[in-house]
Amino acid sequence: MAFDKGNGGKFQPQPSVSTPFGTFYSTDVGVGEYQSLRIGSYGDKVALNFYKGIAGDRNKAASQYVSLDYEYACAILHYVIEPLIIQRVKDYQSGNEYKVGVWFEYNLTFTDKDTKQVRTIGTLSIRSEVSTTTQRNTVCICYNNGTDEWKIALGAGNIQNHLTMECPNVDGLDIGDSRFQQFAYIWKSIINCWIPIQLVNHQTGILMNNFNAIKSKLGIENKYPGKSGSK
Repeated sequence: MAFDKGNGGKFQPQPSVSTPFGTFYSTDVGVGEYQSLRIGSYGDKVALNFYKGIAGDRNKAASQYVSLDYEYACAILHYVIEPLIIQRVKDYQSGNEYKVGVWFEYNLTFTDKDTKQVRTIGTLSIRSEVSTTTQRNTVCICYNNGTDEWKIALGAGNIQNHLTMECPNVDGLDIGDSRFQQFAYIWKSIINCWIPIQLVNHQTGILMNNFNAIKSKLGIENKYPGKSGSK
């Protein structure tokens, strides 16, 4: 989907593409509850969308959007996610207990235009803890905005009930970390494919701007204007 956030015909920023690449549901939730994380890209940012709610509830799910610059996404991959995978593999192969605690914590901030003070919007973190659902040490992707928290526990789900681990070539790999590694692979794929992603985003922006210029001549008008003149 392409978003065009105009401003009453004044300055028109380049339209950006929102592209989801993967959705992960938490394995550590109560009966009838759900929490999920969608990872993707939006414009020149890596995008994380957190959701939680009650299954079947018609009320809108509580959601939180988090965006990261490419530089930060690279740092998180190379200095947090990949080392965490290596550490957990070593612990599993040696028979040691996984470490419990916070592996990464990043405060999202902005500068107040009136007071010039730096204020925190929320905190993104990666931590490992024992799941109350599976009773296994599980990696969790979390976000706290000061009043609410989203915690996506990347447990194995049902895969461990459908696979046998008798092949000696995979001896020492914990099937319980398969979803966390899937998350890592998608994150790494976004980083590695950043140039094509931005190329598509730029081309879409050109197409959308051209469309805006000729839509009235084609007899096409926006019937559903959004807030602040966005279409």
